Amino acid sequence: KLSELSNDLMAKTQSYLTLSFSEKDLNKSVQYAEQSVQYANELKDKTHQARAYYKYADVLDQLDKPEKALNYAEQAVNLAEEIGDNITLVDAAYTAANICYNLGQKEKSAYFYRTYATYKDAVSSAENAREINDIHTKYETEKKEKQIVEQELKIQKQQSNLLLAILGGALLISILGGAIFYNKRKQQAKLKQLQQEKENAILNSFILGEER
Repeated sequence: KLSELSNDLMAKTQSYLTLSFSEKDLNKSVQYAEQSVQYANELKDKTHQARAYYKYADVLDQLDKPEKALNYAEQAVNLAEEIGDNITLVDAAYTAANICYNLGQKEKSAYFYRTYATYKDAVSSAENAREINDIHTKYETEKKEKQIVEQELKIQKQQSNLLLAILGGALLISILGGAIFYNKRKQQAKLKQLQQEKENAILNSFILGEER
């Protein structure tokens, strides 16, 4: 719906092609594929044309329209070969080979099967390489994420230790300060006591002198 509203030919080509692949009802699927072919032709993009032709041929073959299907399958093979789209080439060649075989065109069928077999290995190797690369990328990403988490935990631990050290230091300072304050008060009290005792002694001496 969005592609129709935007009137974007590429988006419409891809959207209808996707619908054709997804639709289980062959009659609807062939309609979507035909729309995709129409927009691909308007777009004049060989990559989209090759893919749309292949899918249209595939659905037509399933609807028992082999002659028309073969025409589009052959066009798809030629376009895919021209642009080097090996994935579409493999699909289109396989479809064309089956159509030719069912039509009794054994030589053409063998040609398309050979094309299919030749490029299938290359595509499989490329897909395997891509999968290996994806797995490696995922592994490296997870490794980096793990390192980030470990680093964050390390920082949190360091911050916790620092906070504990600060709190411990503050507590120690408070204890030392309290001890110093207490000791000072104690010394002052003792000094006051000594002074009081001195004054009492002087007073007693005075009193004793007066009595004598």
